[in-house]
Amino acid sequence: MSDTAQLIPGLYREAAEQVRELARRSHLTDVRSDLLELSARFERLAAYADAAIRLGAPGHPHGEVVPIAAEYPSNASPGPARMTVLLVEDDPEVADMIALLLEEFGYEVRLAADAGQALSLVRRGDAIDLVFSDIVMPGGLNGVDLARTMRRRFPQIAVLLTTGYGTEAGTAREEGFAILPKPFCPELLDQAIRDVLRPPAMTA
Repeated sequence: MSDTAQLIPGLYREAAEQVRELARRSHLTDVRSDLLELSARFERLAAYADAAIRLGAPGHPHGEVVPIAAEYPSNASPGPARMTVLLVEDDPEVADMIALLLEEFGYEVRLAADAGQALSLVRRGDAIDLVFSDIVMPGGLNGVDLARTMRRRFPQIAVLLTTGYGTEAGTAREEGFAILPKPFCPELLDQAIRDVLRPPAMTA
């Protein structure tokens, strides 16, 4: 990873602090409100950059910051209604970062640490539009097992799987499941989810 890439999150946070200081000095309510909103935006940019480094960009196994944050206004809705993504990830730190990205893309997020927890949430009737799951997970069920169960019992819920292992990805693809290879950048995550959630084209 380049030294420049490492500096980007810190630069955004420094800008956020400087803008907050301007807000504290301002005596105009409207100006103060606008400055605080700008400061929050810089904090989100820093979080995006952190996530891009941790998740990694395609072709850069050690991670590379990519200019993605400006593409996604905060709380932008991906469709006519706010959709819900069930994120299945056993690493809490990774789950938090991906959840942050999903929320910035405009999705509601539910979290599950493994396939068993995910199925429990689905069975109790939570409104879920998409299950986004890692393939390699602890416990008796992996992501492909989860996807098979979803297809068989809850076919109305879309499924997107992710993994950095070629064998597991190949198995999932052979069964017709959508795969987002790791490492991925936030742009690809957003596009992959949109593709999976897009209604099938009508045929004449």
